[in-house]
Amino acid sequence: MLASSHHCHLSQAVASVLRKLPTLPSLLILCILIELPIETQGTAVSRRSPLSPSSSLSSSAERHLRINKLSVPESVENGTKKFVILDCDYDVNERVDKKLVIKWFFNDDPVPIYQWIPELNIRTTSPKFTDRIDLSYSVPGGSPLTKYRAVKLLKPTISDSGRYSCHVASLFSQDSQEKSMHVYAPIVWTRKPTDVETTEGMDISIGCKAEGDPSPQIFWKRLTGSSSMNPPLVSSEVLRIKNIRREDAGIYSCVAWNGNGPQLEVNIRVSVKATTPQPHQLKPRGNSAQVAKATTLSNVLSMILLFVFLYTPHL
Repeated sequence: MLASSHHCHLSQAVASVLRKLPTLPSLLILCILIELPIETQGTAVSRRSPLSPSSSLSSSAERHLRINKLSVPESVENGTKKFVILDCDYDVNERVDKKLVIKWFFNDDPVPIYQWIPELNIRTTSPKFTDRIDLSYSVPGGSPLTKYRAVKLLKPTISDSGRYSCHVASLFSQDSQEKSMHVYAPIVWTRKPTDVETTEGMDISIGCKAEGDPSPQIFWKRLTGSSSMNPPLVSSEVLRIKNIRREDAGIYSCVAWNGNGPQLEVNIRVSVKATTPQPHQLKPRGNSAQVAKATTLSNVLSMILLFVFLYTPHL
Protein backbone atom coordinates (compact mmCIF):
# COMPACT_ATOMS: atom_id res chain seq x y z
CA MET A 1 0.00 0.00 0.00
CA LEU A 2 2.83 2.35 0.75
CA ALA A 3 4.37 1.82 -2.73
CA SER A 4 0.97 2.28 -4.41
CA SER A 5 0.37 5.46 -2.46
CA HIS A 6 3.82 6.74 -3.51
CA HIS A 7 3.16 6.12 -7.22
CA CYS A 8 -0.25 7.72 -6.89
CA HIS A 9 1.22 10.89 -5.40
CA LEU A 10 3.94 10.96 -8.12
CA SER A 11 1.35 10.60 -10.89
CA GLN A 12 -0.73 13.38 -9.39
CA ALA A 13 2.37 15.62 -9.21
CA VAL A 14 3.27 14.96 -12.85
CA ALA A 15 -0.30 15.60 -13.96
CA SER A 16 -0.31 18.84 -12.00
CA VAL A 17 2.91 19.99 -13.74
CA LEU A 18 1.52 19.10 -17.16
CA ARG A 19 -1.64 21.08 -16.54
CA LYS A 20 0.39 24.14 -15.54
CA LEU A 21 2.59 23.92 -18.69
CA PRO A 22 0.15 23.37 -21.55
CA THR A 23 2.41 24.98 -24.16
CA LEU A 24 5.15 22.29 -23.91
CA PRO A 25 4.77 18.79 -25.39
CA SER A 26 3.70 16.51 -22.59
CA LEU A 27 5.76 13.63 -23.90
CA LEU A 28 8.94 15.73 -23.89
CA ILE A 29 8.43 16.80 -20.28
CA LEU A 30 7.74 13.24 -19.25
CA CYS A 31 10.94 12.07 -20.99
CA ILE A 32 12.96 14.76 -19.23
CA LEU A 33 11.57 13.81 -15.84
CA ILE A 34 12.24 10.12 -16.43
CA GLU A 35 15.35 9.90 -18.63
CA LEU A 36 17.83 12.59 -17.59
CA PRO A 37 20.70 11.25 -15.44
CA ILE A 38 21.55 12.61 -12.02
CA GLU A 39 25.15 13.04 -10.87
CA THR A 40 25.50 11.20 -7.54
CA GLN A 41 29.01 11.16 -5.99
CA GLY A 42 30.65 11.20 -9.40
CA THR A 43 28.45 8.41 -10.86
CA ALA A 44 25.71 8.98 -13.43
CA VAL A 45 22.47 7.44 -12.12
CA SER A 46 19.51 7.13 -14.51
CA ARG A 47 16.01 8.15 -13.55
CA ARG A 48 14.62 5.75 -16.15
CA SER A 49 11.65 3.77 -14.89
CA PRO A 50 11.89 0.00 -15.29
CA LEU A 51 8.55 0.14 -17.07
CA SER A 52 9.46 3.02 -19.38
CA PRO A 53 8.60 2.14 -23.00
CA SER A 54 11.58 4.21 -24.19
CA SER A 55 14.18 2.00 -22.50
CA SER A 56 14.82 -0.12 -25.60
CA LEU A 57 14.96 2.97 -27.84
CA SER A 58 17.45 4.64 -25.49
CA SER A 59 19.67 1.57 -25.55
CA SER A 60 19.59 1.55 -29.35
CA ALA A 61 20.44 5.26 -29.51
CA GLU A 62 23.38 4.83 -27.15
CA ARG A 63 24.84 2.27 -29.52
CA HIS A 64 24.15 4.32 -32.62
CA LEU A 65 25.02 7.97 -31.87
CA ARG A 66 28.74 8.30 -32.50
CA ILE A 67 31.22 10.45 -34.41
CA ASN A 68 32.69 8.48 -37.31
CA LYS A 69 35.28 11.00 -38.46
CA LEU A 70 36.45 14.45 -37.48
CA SER A 71 38.01 16.29 -40.45
CA VAL A 72 40.24 19.23 -39.55
CA PRO A 73 43.11 20.40 -41.81
CA GLU A 74 46.41 19.59 -40.13
CA SER A 75 48.28 22.61 -41.53
CA VAL A 76 47.28 25.66 -43.56
CA GLU A 77 49.55 28.35 -45.00
CA ASN A 78 48.58 31.78 -43.73
CA GLY A 79 46.85 33.99 -46.28
CA THR A 80 46.45 31.28 -48.95
CA LYS A 81 42.95 29.91 -48.22
CA LYS A 82 39.60 31.67 -48.62
CA PHE A 83 38.10 29.14 -46.21
CA VAL A 84 38.60 25.74 -44.59
CA ILE A 85 35.95 23.16 -43.71
CA LEU A 86 35.88 21.55 -40.26
CA ASP A 87 33.55 18.56 -40.55
CA CYS A 88 32.07 16.33 -37.85
CA ASP A 89 30.65 13.23 -39.51
CA TYR A 90 28.40 11.31 -37.10
CA ASP A 91 25.80 8.53 -37.15
CA VAL A 92 22.45 9.29 -35.59
CA ASN A 93 19.19 7.41 -35.05
CA GLU A 94 16.75 9.80 -36.72
CA ARG A 95 13.78 8.07 -35.10
CA VAL A 96 15.07 8.66 -31.59
CA ASP A 97 17.74 11.37 -31.54
CA LYS A 98 15.72 14.31 -32.73
CA LYS A 99 16.71 16.40 -29.71
CA LEU A 100 20.23 16.88 -31.04
CA VAL A 101 22.67 19.67 -30.18
CA ILE A 102 25.93 20.04 -32.13
CA LYS A 103 28.67 22.26 -30.66
CA TRP A 104 32.17 23.17 -31.79
CA PHE A 105 34.76 24.39 -29.28
CA PHE A 106 38.14 26.09 -29.76
CA ASN A 107 40.98 25.26 -27.35
CA ASP A 108 39.78 25.53 -23.72
CA ASP A 109 37.14 28.20 -24.27
CA PRO A 110 33.90 26.96 -22.63
CA VAL A 111 31.81 29.04 -25.04
CA PRO A 112 31.18 27.13 -28.28
CA ILE A 113 32.34 28.89 -31.44
CA TYR A 114 29.42 27.30 -33.29
CA GLN A 115 26.19 25.65 -32.17
CA TRP A 116 23.33 24.04 -34.09
CA ILE A 117 20.02 22.79 -32.72
CA PRO A 118 18.34 20.97 -35.63
CA GLU A 119 14.88 20.74 -34.05
CA LEU A 120 14.70 24.51 -33.55
CA ASN A 121 16.68 25.33 -36.72
CA ILE A 122 18.99 27.58 -34.68
CA ARG A 123 22.61 28.20 -35.67
CA THR A 124 24.78 30.58 -33.63
CA THR A 125 28.44 31.61 -33.36
CA SER A 126 30.49 33.05 -30.51
CA PRO A 127 31.41 36.77 -30.52
CA LYS A 128 35.05 35.88 -31.20
CA PHE A 129 34.08 34.18 -34.46
CA THR A 130 31.43 36.63 -35.64
CA ASP A 131 31.77 37.08 -39.42
CA ARG A 132 34.39 34.32 -39.40
CA ILE A 133 31.96 31.39 -39.80
CA ASP A 134 29.62 31.05 -42.77
CA LEU A 135 26.27 30.07 -41.24
CA SER A 136 24.76 29.33 -44.63
CA TYR A 137 27.13 26.44 -45.35
CA SER A 138 25.58 22.97 -45.41
CA VAL A 139 27.16 19.56 -45.96
CA PRO A 140 26.40 18.23 -49.45
CA GLY A 141 23.88 15.40 -49.22
CA GLY A 142 23.27 15.97 -45.52
CA SER A 143 20.03 14.99 -43.81
CA PRO A 144 17.88 17.31 -41.65
CA LEU A 145 19.90 16.13 -38.64
CA THR A 146 23.35 16.40 -40.24
CA LYS A 147 23.41 19.06 -42.97
CA TYR A 148 24.65 21.92 -40.73
CA ARG A 149 27.10 19.86 -38.71
CA ALA A 150 30.27 21.40 -40.28
CA VAL A 151 32.03 24.73 -39.76
CA LYS A 152 33.12 26.82 -42.74
CA LEU A 153 35.90 29.00 -41.29
CA LEU A 154 36.68 32.01 -43.47
CA LYS A 155 40.21 33.24 -44.24
CA PRO A 156 42.12 31.29 -41.55
CA THR A 157 45.00 33.20 -39.95
CA ILE A 158 47.79 32.37 -37.52
CA SER A 159 45.48 33.19 -34.58
CA ASP A 160 43.24 30.30 -35.65
CA SER A 161 45.92 27.73 -34.82
CA GLY A 162 44.76 25.44 -32.03
CA ARG A 163 42.51 22.55 -31.01
CA TYR A 164 39.01 22.16 -32.42
CA SER A 165 36.53 19.76 -30.80
CA CYS A 166 33.10 18.63 -31.94
CA HIS A 167 30.46 17.61 -29.38
CA VAL A 168 27.24 15.85 -30.45
CA ALA A 169 24.58 15.17 -27.81
CA SER A 170 20.99 13.96 -27.58
CA LEU A 171 18.74 13.16 -24.64
CA PHE A 172 20.17 9.65 -24.57
CA SER A 173 23.79 9.80 -25.68
CA GLN A 174 26.74 11.97 -26.62
CA ASP A 175 30.13 11.78 -28.30
CA SER A 176 33.06 14.12 -28.93
CA GLN A 177 36.36 14.23 -30.79
CA GLU A 178 39.21 16.74 -31.04
CA LYS A 179 41.88 17.62 -33.60
CA SER A 180 44.46 20.38 -34.03
CA MET A 181 44.98 22.77 -36.92
CA HIS A 182 48.14 24.81 -37.42
CA VAL A 183 48.11 27.95 -39.55
CA TYR A 184 51.72 28.75 -40.40
CA ALA A 185 53.45 31.74 -41.99
CA PRO A 186 55.66 30.93 -45.00
CA ILE A 187 59.42 31.28 -44.59
CA VAL A 188 61.05 34.41 -46.03
CA TRP A 189 64.70 35.42 -46.11
CA THR A 190 65.68 38.39 -43.95
CA ARG A 191 69.39 38.03 -44.78
CA LYS A 192 70.55 36.05 -47.80
CA PRO A 193 74.21 35.03 -48.09
CA THR A 194 76.28 35.96 -51.15
CA ASP A 195 79.39 34.56 -52.85
CA VAL A 196 82.67 34.95 -50.97
CA GLU A 197 86.21 35.34 -52.35
CA THR A 198 89.07 35.14 -49.89
CA THR A 199 92.75 34.27 -49.53
CA GLU A 200 94.22 31.12 -48.08
CA GLY A 201 94.84 31.36 -44.34
CA MET A 202 92.05 33.87 -43.65
CA ASP A 203 89.03 33.41 -41.33
CA ILE A 204 85.56 33.87 -42.88
CA SER A 205 82.02 34.21 -41.46
CA ILE A 206 78.92 33.99 -43.69
CA GLY A 207 75.52 34.99 -42.26
CA CYS A 208 72.12 33.61 -43.21
CA LYS A 209 68.72 34.41 -41.59
CA ALA A 210 65.02 33.71 -42.23
CA GLU A 211 61.73 34.12 -40.39
CA GLY A 212 58.32 32.44 -40.35
CA ASP A 213 55.77 30.92 -38.00
CA PRO A 214 56.90 28.76 -36.37
CA SER A 215 60.45 30.12 -36.44
CA PRO A 216 62.55 28.15 -38.94
CA GLN A 217 65.67 26.18 -38.17
CA ILE A 218 68.76 27.36 -40.10
CA PHE A 219 71.57 25.03 -41.11
CA TRP A 220 74.46 24.92 -43.59
CA LYS A 221 75.63 22.04 -45.76
CA ARG A 222 78.47 21.48 -48.22
CA LEU A 223 77.42 20.59 -51.77
CA THR A 224 80.72 20.23 -53.67
CA GLY A 225 84.38 19.52 -52.93
CA SER A 226 86.07 17.90 -49.95
CA SER A 227 85.03 19.66 -46.79
CA SER A 228 87.03 20.68 -43.76
CA MET A 229 83.83 21.72 -41.96
CA ASN A 230 83.48 20.04 -38.59
CA PRO A 231 80.77 18.80 -38.49
CA PRO A 232 79.93 18.75 -42.22
CA LEU A 233 76.36 19.89 -41.34
CA VAL A 234 76.27 23.09 -39.24
CA SER A 235 73.06 24.10 -37.42
CA SER A 236 73.67 27.80 -37.17
CA GLU A 237 72.81 31.09 -38.85
CA VAL A 238 76.52 31.79 -39.31
CA LEU A 239 78.99 29.59 -41.18
CA ARG A 240 82.53 30.07 -39.84
CA ILE A 241 85.69 28.65 -41.38
CA LYS A 242 89.01 29.44 -39.68
CA ASN A 243 92.36 29.40 -41.44
CA ILE A 244 90.64 28.59 -44.70
CA ARG A 245 92.46 26.41 -47.21
CA ARG A 246 92.11 25.93 -50.92
CA GLU A 247 90.33 22.60 -50.42
CA ASP A 248 87.59 24.49 -48.54
CA ALA A 249 86.53 26.18 -51.77
CA GLY A 250 83.22 25.02 -53.26
CA ILE A 251 79.44 25.42 -53.14
CA TYR A 252 77.75 25.85 -49.76
CA SER A 253 74.00 25.88 -49.12
CA CYS A 254 72.02 27.66 -46.40
CA VAL A 255 68.70 25.90 -45.66
CA ALA A 256 65.70 27.19 -43.65
CA TRP A 257 62.76 25.00 -42.61
CA ASN A 258 60.05 25.16 -39.94
CA GLY A 259 58.40 21.79 -40.51
CA ASN A 260 55.66 23.21 -42.75
CA GLY A 261 55.75 23.56 -46.50
CA PRO A 262 58.90 23.36 -48.62
CA GLN A 263 62.41 24.18 -47.44
CA LEU A 264 63.94 27.52 -48.38
CA GLU A 265 67.47 27.15 -49.76
CA VAL A 266 70.14 29.42 -51.25
CA ASN A 267 73.53 28.36 -52.65
CA ILE A 268 76.75 30.38 -52.64
CA ARG A 269 80.26 29.86 -53.95
CA VAL A 270 83.35 30.20 -51.76
CA SER A 271 86.55 30.89 -53.71
CA VAL A 272 90.00 30.63 -52.09
CA LYS A 273 93.11 32.14 -53.71
CA ALA A 274 96.62 30.94 -52.98
CA THR A 275 98.84 33.18 -50.87
CA THR A 276 101.25 35.29 -53.06
CA PRO A 277 104.89 34.56 -52.06
CA GLN A 278 106.92 37.62 -50.98
CA PRO A 279 110.12 38.34 -53.02
CA HIS A 280 113.26 37.27 -51.14
CA GLN A 281 115.95 39.90 -50.55
CA LEU A 282 119.46 38.99 -51.84
CA LYS A 283 121.94 38.43 -49.06
CA PRO A 284 125.76 38.95 -49.52
CA ARG A 285 127.91 35.89 -49.04
CA GLY A 286 130.30 35.56 -46.08
CA ASN A 287 130.08 36.84 -42.56
CA SER A 288 129.57 40.46 -41.58
CA ALA A 289 133.26 41.16 -40.76
CA GLN A 290 134.39 40.04 -44.22
CA VAL A 291 131.67 42.11 -45.84
CA ALA A 292 132.72 45.21 -43.89
CA LYS A 293 136.42 44.73 -44.79
CA ALA A 294 135.64 44.32 -48.47
CA THR A 295 133.48 47.43 -48.43
CA THR A 296 136.24 49.55 -46.80
CA LEU A 297 138.86 48.40 -49.31
CA SER A 298 136.55 49.15 -52.19
CA ASN A 299 135.97 52.67 -50.88
CA VAL A 300 139.72 53.32 -50.49
CA LEU A 301 140.48 52.23 -54.06
CA SER A 302 137.71 54.44 -55.37
CA MET A 303 139.18 57.49 -53.59
CA ILE A 304 142.71 56.80 -54.94
CA LEU A 305 141.42 56.54 -58.49
CA LEU A 306 139.50 59.77 -58.10
CA PHE A 307 142.60 61.60 -56.71
CA VAL A 308 144.78 60.37 -59.57
CA PHE A 309 142.22 61.46 -62.09
CA LEU A 310 141.89 64.95 -60.65
CA TYR A 311 145.58 65.82 -60.13
CA THR A 312 147.23 64.14 -63.08
CA PRO A 313 147.95 66.61 -65.94
CA HIS A 314 145.78 65.78 -68.90
CA LEU A 315 147.64 65.50 -72.17
